[in-house]
Amino acid sequence: MNKTKRVGIIDNLADIRSFKELEAFEPVTKRYSAAVGGNTGNLAFVMGTKLSLGNRYAVTAWHENPDRVRQHFDHLVICCANQIGKHADLKGWGDRLDLFGLPVTLVGLGAQTTNYETEIEIPEGTRHFLSVVGKLNDSSQSNIGVRGDYTRGVLADIGFDSFVTGCPSLFISPDQTLGESIAAAEVSDTDAKIAVAAGNPYHPQTRALEGNLVDIVTATHGAYVIQHPDIMISLATGQFTEDDESKLPNVLEAYGGRFGSVEEMVRWFGRHAFAFYDGYSWIDFLRHYDAAIGPRYHGVAFAVQAKRPGLVVHIDNRTRELSVTTGIKSMAATDFKNVSVDEALRLVTWSREEGLAFDENRRMRADGLAKFLIDNNLSASDRLLSLA
Repeated sequence: MNKTKRVGIIDNLADIRSFKELEAFEPVTKRYSAAVGGNTGNLAFVMGTKLSLGNRYAVTAWHENPDRVRQHFDHLVICCANQIGKHADLKGWGDRLDLFGLPVTLVGLGAQTTNYETEIEIPEGTRHFLSVVGKLNDSSQSNIGVRGDYTRGVLADIGFDSFVTGCPSLFISPDQTLGESIAAAEVSDTDAKIAVAAGNPYHPQTRALEGNLVDIVTATHGAYVIQHPDIMISLATGQFTEDDESKLPNVLEAYGGRFGSVEEMVRWFGRHAFAFYDGYSWIDFLRHYDAAIGPRYHGVAFAVQAKRPGLVVHIDNRTRELSVTTGIKSMAATDFKNVSVDEALRLVTWSREEGLAFDENRRMRADGLAKFLIDNNLSASDRLLSLA
């Protein structure tokens, strides 16, 4: 392993350090959203990627001067998300990588579809990006790390080899028996506090689910942890613009009568809703709750790293693929929408067998990610190797 190689990490967190230090006291929601890359869940896989690398690294950006990038770095690592699909054209990324001209490795790339469709529309710009990535591969193995077997199959169908790394957020906790620790945690059926990884009430197909999750938060004096969209972040922070206020009646309607008025809804969010721009603070917050449930994979994944039982309520193949690959418990939203609080507490609890299976899978995935990094002439961190 080449530990002396200087690695530049490109993430999608827009100048988040400046946001934390100068803007976070009374944050403007659009800037908050930009700082976390449009979804606070991005904090999880960026953190996991950094903790998994054994090389010296610094964060750089797509807009950075190519000469400066080549001066300071020997290799680029891109923190990826669900960017394979018709919703994203990555031509700009491909053009920038061409200008940088450095060896590159992708981590955590995923395909976005509703239900594992066999045919998926991929823009020519994204194919161009993948071609450039292949050209800048300085190893004999694939330099494209993907979220799961489905994404690997999608890329194989268009001629690109990849390696299943899962999500690096799986390796944040150094606990080698994390699943056992979670299985040993007690979730009381009388006073459990549940953290909900809140979804998007604007989506018609998940409105019923979101209303049910609000009921669970209310019944358990729990937390409603927001990741996206912007209006939800505004509700969590209490920072509203005139444009935000004009959207509140639509949000009220989306919750299907859970709140009697906009004022009541805003008051409920003020008591129960939270948003985070720092991953470590998020994990520490979740340690004060007994379990996490919801449609946001990374919101649940952070709870699991905090040694709390988690259940992903998957609404599409993105969250389902991540759950399957990482071994975190999950179930379809269609099976959860009318679940009672007592039933939710039962479903989120991990058995000893589930905990052991999670640990076995986690060791295998850590070994795989370490191998992928080493095959790409990078170094795996001691933390990652200890889990492998």
